[in-house]
Parts: sequence; C-alpha cells; structure tokens
Amino acid sequence: HREGDSVKEHYHNDYQILYALEDTGEITINNKRFSFNQDHVAVITPFTKHAIQSTSKLTVLVIQFEHQSIAPVIVSDLVDNVFKQSDVIKLNLSDAAILRQLLRKMLFEQSTNQPYITLSKRIYLGELLLTLARTNKELQMKETEDFRAQRIRQYIDSHYFEIGNANDISSKLRLSARHINTIFKKQYDTTPLQYLTEVRIETTKKLLAETRKDI
Repeated sequence: HREGDSVKEHYHNDYQILYALEDTGEITINNKRFSFNQDHVAVITPFTKHAIQSTSKLTVLVIQFEHQSIAPVIVSDLVDNVFKQSDVIKLNLSDAAILRQLLRKMLFEQSTNQPYITLSKRIYLGELLLTLARTNKELQMKETEDFRAQRIRQYIDSHYFEIGNANDISSKLRLSARHINTIFKKQYDTTPLQYLTEVRIETTKKLLAETRKDI
C-alpha cells in the first residue's frame, strides 16, 4: 500500500493473520486503533471488523485459513490460544526472524506447487501458530510482572513509614522476597529497599521544607 492508502472496514468468515513486512501504518479492529508497523502481527478472528491505513508505504502479507482445514490438536492447542480475541502482537527480533523464514517457506511451496503442498503448508502454519502462541504467553507474563512491580511500588509509596525490611513487603503482598526483588529491579532498575530509602529521603526533605518539625 502506498502512503495514504486504506483498506476499508470489512470482515471475513475465516481466520486471518496479517503480517507487516515493512514500513508503518495503522489498523483498526472493532473500532479500536493500533499501530501497525514492521514486524507487527494482527490476528483477526472470524467476523471481526477491521481496516488498515498506511502512513508510509506499507507491505502486508495475509494468511487466511479455515477452522476445519487444520488438525484438531492444532485447533485446540494453538488456534484457540492465539485467536482468543482479535489483537495486534509486536514481535521481538528472534520471533520475527522465525516467522519470516516460515512465511518464505510457505510462499515457496505455493509458488512452485511442490508435492505434498497441502500438508507442508499445514505444517508451516502450525509452526507459525506455535511461535505466536509462545510470544503471546511471554507478553502475558510480562504484563503480569509489570502489574506486580507497580503494586509493590504503590505499597511502598503508601506504607514507607511502617516497612522494616524486605520480609514486611513479602508477607503483605504474598510473594517471595527474592521474586519481589527480581521483578521490581527489572521494571525500575533499583531494588525495593533502595526505592524505600529514596521515598523516605524525599518525604523527609519535604517535611523539613514545609513544616516546623525537626530532623
């Protein structure tokens, strides 16, 4: 699609995987807008309304398939996992390389009409869905850890005056002290106790400046 091109809102009765190969755009799914740039994947469930707008030249590869054309185990374990709802997934470099290689194989099979073409495309599609399912799981885990890190920070912000050590945080939030330390440092590049000290120092500075209280 050239800059400014658009695909008007529409839907299909099959599953779709839209892969942005290069450049940038925007995709609307059920009236919700998402960035749709290189190495973004849109998974579209049947009968989901969607539209695409390119902000620069946008190259999109489309895979469309029917539920009954895939082995039952793949449907139950992968399709139902990846396509719980229509969404956009941003791939990391490793997963993007895997998907691009699988897509090249699928396109080659289709263009040369090799023996066992139907079987091979199903196998490659299964690998592609497996990669997306794992990526989806990793993103969900990251979102959970980010949420927990935010909870820890909020707890410190509101209970800085009563926390004695890491075990006080651990017991209140029902997470191990080691796990709390790991996810907090990953999110904020400091440990919970270091952050606690910063909060206490900043609070003390504010009290000294704004009240008549002594040190």
